[in-house]
Amino acid sequence: PRHLLGQAKLPITATLLVGFGGLVAAAVITVMLISAFVARTNTNQLQTQNAQQRLDAAKARIERYLTPAADDVLYIAGLLSRTGGIPLDDDSRIETLMRGSLGPAPQIEAMIFVRANLSAVRLRRERDRDERDSISDNIGNRPYAHELMEAAKRIKTDKREGQWNDVFDVRELGVSFLSVMAPVYREGEFKGLVLASVPVGNLSRLIESGDPRSTIFILNATDGVVAHPLLARGVFTPS
Repeated sequence: PRHLLGQAKLPITATLLVGFGGLVAAAVITVMLISAFVARTNTNQLQTQNAQQRLDAAKARIERYLTPAADDVLYIAGLLSRTGGIPLDDDSRIETLMRGSLGPAPQIEAMIFVRANLSAVRLRRERDRDERDSISDNIGNRPYAHELMEAAKRIKTDKREGQWNDVFDVRELGVSFLSVMAPVYREGEFKGLVLASVPVGNLSRLIESGDPRSTIFILNATDGVVAHPLLARGVFTPS
């Protein structure tokens, strides 16, 4: 009945316990939620920072590995571009020049000078026997030759930068390569290009993070796998 509800009263002790207890509980829960949020945010930031440091270290190793190849190509292309320099039809002297460049750059597997008429001087490093062999021939029958030549003509010489090409796979050797090239001009006339190839197998070893919970890998512009830690261990079969 309504007149009995008006007589109902709560003891002051229970009121204080419920009131203060509720406030304390709400404060504790709020602090716990804030602490959990801050801890999670800090953990994510530390993980992101750690991952970025590993990624930056891997990128630095790759840059140190590839830069000498680009420097060699630019240097040789510069020498061959000098007016009155090495005759561009002297295969022997060009071979000697390229042979000397392979010594301080063990990551370079092969180097080639291709003239505008597609005649070429190629020098290859044989790692198994630690030998080098050279070949003088014409690469006009190779499917990539004309495309490579046109790409070299489009390189801007004022930037003094080599151009890195797409990865290509030599199936008979079971090896994939990156290549960097630079054009050769004499008195403003295009005379050919210098190209160096670098096996990508070592890139897979360079990018290993050492962390079993993370994997660093390299993809090309079309999402093809260029380097992956499994490649370094020889257990990766590309499709």
